Amino acid sequence: MKDSKLIKQLGVLTWRELNSFGDFVHSPFFNKHKETSLFLELLKDRFGRWDSLSKEDVFKAIYPGEKYKEHAVNNLMFNLSDLFKQFLGQKIYADKKERQVDIIEGLLSKKTWKAAVGELKKELKKNEQNGELNSDYFFHRYKLNRFNDEISNMFQKDIDSDHIQRALYDFETWFLIEKMKIICDLQDRMVIYNHKYDLGVFESLLEYIEERWEYYSKIPTVNLYYHIIRTYLDLDREQQYYRLVEILHENRERIKREELERLYNFAINLGIVLVNQDRIKYSKSVFNLYSLLVEDGFHLENGEMSHMMYKNLIVLACFIGEFEWARKFMDDNKNLLNPEIRKNVYNFNLAYLYSLQEQYQEALVLLSKLDFENVFYQINAKVLQLKIFYELKEYEVILSFIDSFKSYLTRNKKVSSGRIKLSLNFLLFMKKLVLVLHSKETMGRHDFEKKLLNIKDELIQTDRAVIGKDWIMEKVGEMLQSSGD
Repeated sequence: MKDSKLIKQLGVLTWRELNSFGDFVHSPFFNKHKETSLFLELLKDRFGRWDSLSKEDVFKAIYPGEKYKEHAVNNLMFNLSDLFKQFLGQKIYADKKERQVDIIEGLLSKKTWKAAVGELKKELKKNEQNGELNSDYFFHRYKLNRFNDEISNMFQKDIDSDHIQRALYDFETWFLIEKMKIICDLQDRMVIYNHKYDLGVFESLLEYIEERWEYYSKIPTVNLYYHIIRTYLDLDREQQYYRLVEILHENRERIKREELERLYNFAINLGIVLVNQDRIKYSKSVFNLYSLLVEDGFHLENGEMSHMMYKNLIVLACFIGEFEWARKFMDDNKNLLNPEIRKNVYNFNLAYLYSLQEQYQEALVLLSKLDFENVFYQINAKVLQLKIFYELKEYEVILSFIDSFKSYLTRNKKVSSGRIKLSLNFLLFMKKLVLVLHSKETMGRHDFEKKLLNIKDELIQTDRAVIGKDWIMEKVGEMLQSSGD
């Protein structure tokens, strides 16, 4: 019985939630089957020990003295599983605004006008006090204004156009927010998966918002989704993204947490695209965005922090020179990482920090201790080792390491073809640079600079994606400058 669907379903409940479910099951409005109620009480009594509970045990407890019938227990399990689904639905319904809307609609259908007006006033006041201007807020207010219009038409000779006009505005705003959410999601996927989608009449939608900007700019969710879409459409307009981060910072306390998390994810994914395009322009803004996300508690999922978020924050902090912040963040959040990879992830990121602080030997020691099964980290650790060997001018070591790295890439079945190409392209240009430096003493200054410029031109003109392309360009530039001095 421990592997049954029912036990797996109920296994997600805390003791408190199981008690709430018990209240639901014992309510005659939802369940009139006495044996199902007894079954739940048995499960509550054996809470934490369900693994040892058999179907025979259940039958004996519910039907004492009777001959065992498995189908009777199966029926109990089916009934309780069905009630569990109803319980979850009822719980969500009870927490949502639709419940109050249904109450008002029920009162109006029975023509109990006074009671309906009283409930309507209370709900309008409650909605305004809530202050979270998301799509749910506007859709709820749209329904309330429709009720107001219905009541006004019932008791007034002149049609009160104010309520119906407000209802139209609210419905329109709800539609715009929901439409823009989907567009942001599709734009996100278009970049990540390189897939084309038909975005519908979104350009007309943006023009419509711009024509009424005085109104829509005051609604944080509309303003934010608008800026995300506009930035995706024109990735060269950096001020658009800077403004997006500012608006998010200014309004994050006014936005519902579920909506806020979605906006953070869209804005950060967009930021990563921009950082890959121009690290100098966008790293500070994306770092600030990540910092807000951590401050608002969205960096944790089930009490753990994603190793990629941990790494991204450290890399961004280091890029903008916040080394002390990076080390403190690294140490403070180490225990939030998954225990199975915690030590390796921490050592890798500390090695990265040490390499930037020119503590090369310390970094190499940490990298030698890594024991990753994760291909992403295996490759990144090898790339970091190569960069450190370069800074130490260990050119012979680099050439040997490149050969072993190539063998690793071609033999490892876990590495995707795309990742192999990215890495091989890096090794190609790294080898070209090192061979030029290795033979510097045997050539004149003119030939040396010419070969470096050839590498630079090839990097600029290549259509191939290259890991660490900016780093190689930087090193070529340093060599050209030192040669000219």
